[in-house]
Amino acid sequence: MSSKDSPSNDYLLITPVHNEQDFIAGVLRSVVQQTVRPARWVIVDDRSTDRTGAIVRDYAERHPFIEYYRLSQEEQISYYGRRTGVVLAGYRHVRDLPHAFVAVLDADIELPRDYYENLLRQFAINPRLGIASGVFYERFNGHLRSFPTPPTSTSGGLHMFRRRCYDAIGGYRVLKYGNGDGLADLMARMQGWQTRSFRQYKTIHYRPLGTRNSHHLQARFRQGLADYVLGSHPLFSLMKNLRRMFLESPYFFSAAARLCGFLYGYWSREPRVVSPDLMQYHRREQLQRIVSRLRGVNGTGR
Repeated sequence: MSSKDSPSNDYLLITPVHNEQDFIAGVLRSVVQQTVRPARWVIVDDRSTDRTGAIVRDYAERHPFIEYYRLSQEEQISYYGRRTGVVLAGYRHVRDLPHAFVAVLDADIELPRDYYENLLRQFAINPRLGIASGVFYERFNGHLRSFPTPPTSTSGGLHMFRRRCYDAIGGYRVLKYGNGDGLADLMARMQGWQTRSFRQYKTIHYRPLGTRNSHHLQARFRQGLADYVLGSHPLFSLMKNLRRMFLESPYFFSAAARLCGFLYGYWSREPRVVSPDLMQYHRREQLQRIVSRLRGVNGTGR
């Protein structure tokens, strides 16, 4: 491929970190080795107490496109969705730099060398593509595995936004139980943008999704609550979790915990975080996906 055909590095990259000394060197190597590096990579340290900061500063001294940004005590983020808050703090720090895309990368992921080059090429091909990502694979019993997700569901830890789409939806929103990536997808599609996860762009995630600060079953319960506050249709949630009972370990219990979290949302009357119009749009997508699956055709929705 000629340099003329190669995507430009017209993107900013944000990575939130907190006590990631066991993984941060791996993600640093992954980005430094990218065939298309970001114009600026800001690594936002949420007051780590281990060697995370020292490892990042060492790389930043050798690679000028990397910037280490440690949050101060005044910038302390006390709400539950602190990862999203840290990402937003990082973007505020660099958003005045010229860029056409903004990407988010978690600190416990291994990327293929051409990950960002490939995503940027997809954006160039499709001008309506607003949010894109690859897919996560996790190590389990010596093997790599991934979970089936609809192609319209993107992964927050691998997100890349077209800046015009990010601005149109107002960026990320901090949600009490997480799933800000799901909300971003919904808002983008409702405004006419396309969202897409590309299964051919495989990444390795070093720990189970959503378990950064909690036990596995606690994390799944919280994800069920997140589904509820995002307005998921009860029938869709039931069918999704019945299907996952034999896909996610610990088998049965993981999906049951997520379903219990969803039902707890009804019992506790947790406030919804979406407008009636957005919830109606969300549920319509999910019901269409159920119908499509019953017909043996892959559907859309989350």
